[in-house]
Amino acid sequence: GVLIRGSIAAIGSTAGAGLRAAGGALLDAGVAAGILLLVAWTYWRLRRRPGMGMGDIKLLALLAAWLGLPQTMLVFLLAAVCGAAYGLALIGSRRGEPGMRAAQMAIPFGSFLSVAGLYSIFLGERTVSWYLQFFR
Repeated sequence: GVLIRGSIAAIGSTAGAGLRAAGGALLDAGVAAGILLLVAWTYWRLRRRPGMGMGDIKLLALLAAWLGLPQTMLVFLLAAVCGAAYGLALIGSRRGEPGMRAAQMAIPFGSFLSVAGLYSIFLGERTVSWYLQFFR
């Protein structure tokens, strides 16, 4: 009787921990998607044209569910900095599609999110810890 009761309690506590973890991952994904939706909405309000696809938002939400919110903010920052550097390099080199100003070129943000996500998978915790040490 004790062994069965203990096994049932262990399964129940494991299921509860799994549900809490899933809920936390879902919350992180929602917050990350909300931030990127806000960025996309702000761009649309300013320029009256879409500036970001929903695939970028879904990718960041997936990364947030997997990595957690602190590492996702690192992903967002790294992707934005790398994307901006790439865009400035395009403008500086004046390479773009014929007949289009370099400042109007569409740059796929998902590529930068993916590379930053890979960085965060392997070095994200270390990078976030290093950064947060300056605020202790």
